[in-house]
Amino acid sequence: MRDSAVKVQTLLDQNGIEANVIEFNELTRTSEEAARAIGCQVAQIAKTLIFRTKKTHRPVCVIASGINRVNEKRIGEIVGEKIERAEHRFSRRDVRAFTRWSDSQLKRHMKRLEDLEYLIVHRGGRGQSFVYELFFEAAADAAR
Repeated sequence: MRDSAVKVQTLLDQNGIEANVIEFNELTRTSEEAARAIGCQVAQIAKTLIFRTKKTHRPVCVIASGINRVNEKRIGEIVGEKIERAEHRFSRRDVRAFTRWSDSQLKRHMKRLEDLEYLIVHRGGRGQSFVYELFFEAAADAAR
């Protein structure tokens, strides 16, 4: 298991939550695809959505059952200010800092995401670094 998955499993264990973190090589775009990939019901899938608060730009991570739709207004009430979808653009440096992957691991995974059309590459000019954007279809996302 990758370090990030081990950290999540440790947090679950420390908080008395009986769950097992499982990593798969297959990428899935929806809770339905994830459930089919591992042979469970959609309600057993945890989806993670990242928002940020509109005024203070604090990150807000929401983990919900794959079958449930997230009520953004209610989340805003809980955190005390309106929320919006977090910016989906990031650099290789951002990914490297978060994952601690080597350069070759990073390039391999980023290329795979690009090939699967999950990642849009915005190339900088004259030696500027690459900027990436996660691709998602708003219509499909809103249907969840």
